[in-house]
Amino acid sequence: FGSSMVEYGLGKGAFYGSSIEVVDLSSCVDLVELQESTFNNCKMLKEVILPEQGKLSTLGHNLFVNCDSLSEISLPNTITTLKERDSFCNTFLNCNALEEIVLPDSIVSSPRYIIKQCANIRKVTLPKFFTSINAYDYIMDCKNLEEVVLPLFSYTNNNNEDIVVNTTLNRRAPYCFIETKCTNFAKYTLRLDDNNKIMIEENGILYKNGVL
Repeated sequence: FGSSMVEYGLGKGAFYGSSIEVVDLSSCVDLVELQESTFNNCKMLKEVILPEQGKLSTLGHNLFVNCDSLSEISLPNTITTLKERDSFCNTFLNCNALEEIVLPDSIVSSPRYIIKQCANIRKVTLPKFFTSINAYDYIMDCKNLEEVVLPLFSYTNNNNEDIVVNTTLNRRAPYCFIETKCTNFAKYTLRLDDNNKIMIEENGILYKNGVL
C-alpha cells in the first residue's frame, strides 16, 4: 500500500476472509483507523506491519479474529483507542499463534476483552492508562497465559511532588485471570521506573521507595 492510502481508514471487513499472508501499511502515515473486522477470518495472515509514525489512532472491534497464523504484531505508540461493541472489544480473538502482546502506553481506552481465546498467548504488557486490574477486564480464556506486566502511572501528591507508582491491584487480582479461564496464569511482573527501581507491593498496592 502506498503512502496515498485513504486518509480516514481501512473500511469495515476490508480483508475479511482473505488468504493474504502479509499486509504492509508502514508507509500509510495518513491512515487514521483500522475499522471493525478488518482482518476477520484471515487464517493465512502471518504479519501486519503498521506505521510507526503517523495518524493511526483507532483500532476497531473484532479486528484480528481467527487469524490463526499471526505470530507477532507491533502496535505503534500512536494508538489511543480500542473500539468496542456491546461492551466487548475482541481486538485479538482466536489468534492462536500469538505468544506475546504489548499494548502501547498511548492507549487511553480500556474496553473489556481486548485479548480473548488466544490459546498460546503467554505474556501481555498493559499500558499506563490501565490503573486497576479487576476480574473480567482485559483478557479472557487464554489458557496458556503466564505473565502480565503491570503498568506504571504517575500523579501529583499534596506537596506538588510527582509520584510514580504501579497499578493498583484489586484485592481479587491474583484470582482474576484464573477466573477468566487463564488457568496457567503464574505471575505479575512489575515495570521498572526511569531510575530502574522496582516497585514494592503491600496489601495489593504498589509503592515506589516505600512511599505511595
